[in-house]
Order: sequence, then C-alpha cells, then structure tokens
Amino acid sequence: MCHKKWRAAGSLLIAGFTIFLLTSCLRTGSVVPVVWIDSPLDGSVVEARDTISVVAHASSEEGVSEIQLFVDGVQIRTRDYSGSEGTFVELREEWSADPGEYALQVRAVSMNGTISAPAVAYVKVIGRESLTQLEETGIPEESVTKDTTLSLEEPTPTPTGTSYPSVGIDFRVDKSSILQGSCTTLRWEVENAISVALDGTGVGFEGNKQVCPGTTTSYYLHVEAASESADRSVQVEVQVPAPTPTKTVEPTPTEDSQPPEISGITESDDPIRPPSCSPGSVTISAVITDPSGVPKHDLYYRVVSGSSEGAWVWRSMTDAGGDVYQTTIGHDQLQSSLFPYEGSNTVLQYYIKAWDSETNMAQSTTGEVVVVFCVP
Repeated sequence: MCHKKWRAAGSLLIAGFTIFLLTSCLRTGSVVPVVWIDSPLDGSVVEARDTISVVAHASSEEGVSEIQLFVDGVQIRTRDYSGSEGTFVELREEWSADPGEYALQVRAVSMNGTISAPAVAYVKVIGRESLTQLEETGIPEESVTKDTTLSLEEPTPTPTGTSYPSVGIDFRVDKSSILQGSCTTLRWEVENAISVALDGTGVGFEGNKQVCPGTTTSYYLHVEAASESADRSVQVEVQVPAPTPTKTVEPTPTEDSQPPEISGITESDDPIRPPSCSPGSVTISAVITDPSGVPKHDLYYRVVSGSSEGAWVWRSMTDAGGDVYQTTIGHDQLQSSLFPYEGSNTVLQYYIKAWDSETNMAQSTTGEVVVVFCVP
C-alpha cells in the first residue's frame, strides 16, 4: 500500500478519533449499526500486489449479524457473526485489484436485520512502474509505505456490553386543552441525538412551535441517535363552545380500536430513470381514511439492486385533499437508501403506515417501482 505520509498520518488520526467517539459516546439500544473502514484509508494510493488488506469494524448494541464488503457496488464478501452475539466485530479481507480507481463500501447488519449506512473509502491502485515514476519525481523513499499483507483469520473476540449514554427527550405542550380558535405552544429539548423531526419535518435539538389546531390533534416527535431511535407524542384537545345546553341522553362512548383504512395506492410512473432521464421520480399516492382523523401518514421505502438491499427510510406524506396523501421519491431519496443504487434488476420497494387520532396504526402491502439506469 502506498500513500503520502502526511495524508496517512492525518487519516489515521481521524480514524482513531472516530473509533474513540464510536466506542465511548454511542447510546444504549442501537437500532442502526455503525461501521467504519480502518484500512485502506479514504484517498489512499495502493500498489497493485497479489493482495491488498481490507480491515473494517462494526458496532451495534443489538449485536452484529454480518458485515458486507462491496467494490464499485458489487458485493465480494459477507462475513457471518450471527453465532457470536458480538456488539463489536472485525472484518479482515484480502482483495486483489488491477491498476485503477475503486470505491470500497462496507455495510453492517444488526441481529434484528437493520442495515447500516455504508462506510466508503476511495482507493487508487497503481502498478510498480507508476510507483517508480512517483519515486523518480523526487518523493523520498521513506515517504512511501509498502502494503503489508495481513492473513485472513478469525477476529479476536472483543468485550460486549458496552454502555452508552441514553437519549434524553422532553416533549411537552403549554396547554393540552384549548378553546377552538385559540393557540398553544409545543416545546422540546433533546440530548444525545443525531436528528430530530417534528411531524416529519427536521427541527433543532431544542425549540418551540406555536400551533392553532381547529380540532383535537396529536403531534409527534421522532428522534434518531447513533444507537437508538425514539418517538414521543402530545395531544392538544380542542373544545368547541357549547350552545345553550339541552337535556339529551348521551350515548355511551365506544372505544375506537380500528386503524385507518389505506386504499387506492397508485404510482405516477413505472419505470423511472433517475437522475438524468425522464421520468426521474415517482409520486406515490394513497387514499387514507378514519373517522377520528389521520394525523400521521408515512411512506417507508428502500432500494434493492440485484443482491444489494438498501436501508429502509421513511418519508412523510402530504395531504393532497379529498383524503388523498402522497409523496415523491427521486434521485436524492434513492441515494439515501443505497449508494450507489444504479445497476441491473433495481427496484424501489415501499409500503405505507398511517395512524389515527387514537394511535391505531395500519400498514399497506409492499409495492414496487422499477428503477432503470440511464445515460442521457
């Protein structure tokens, strides 16, 4: 392996600091695994030899079931850890390559099937002749590091049970009951988190928002952390001024235990051809109804390209009127599930979840949209 000392030293310091943060600051109850590449480092220039050593690690409080290694989007190795129940595991793999530029990707899968975002290292492989030319340009020999091949062996068992600080959530409303036409304020404070979304829209870790609902409404706060995710909700009851009271016999209220009804699911285009050809996106719509209202409605999707399966990602659907809710998936959304996603036999898989005001939840069947790679 060959790379300039200043770049290697800087990259090693960054990698070391990243490992320290991951092993000391992640929170308990990991849902999404964390994975990183120790060697070769991103931006390395590597001498083409018989083999090049790839070393990676992954961590998840749920336990890591496998690590997957890809080269330019093609999976070349999967190591199974499902029998070890380890929360911190290691991959060592010997890789051979001709001179050229390559994108190495490593993904981890937790014991519950959750797939991590990929760790990526871009590597340039050069031949001995190119190495000699570099040395003849004046780069001192001592500034070039040769690759030392590591044997492929089982990783040394690592301690389990690492404890991380828990995510802290304070989500409240100033007045949980208001008169129709009045307003109240939602307030939230979140600690040890990566992202926060209020009703599907990203917000800061601390903030407030004035709301003036016309009817009784529930508000949802979704928190993502490196080791867990959590949801909180508050309800604002809207009281309608009563007319002159009359003696009536009120029926005994019945408990609402029925979830919303999801029907009429449609796709605007199939196939789609992102990012440069038309159509470059698909709008997925559905009719969602419930007597108590439908305050929350999300589309869950992922990209499957050949044997590569992307992570499930959710996206809030907007109210298009007439009980129709919809959202659009394009190039950026596809990349958030699988990168790179271009390839043969690529499809977008999706399903819809909806909640009523009594928090009853319904889920649709899974649909598919074909994704075709296109060069304009």
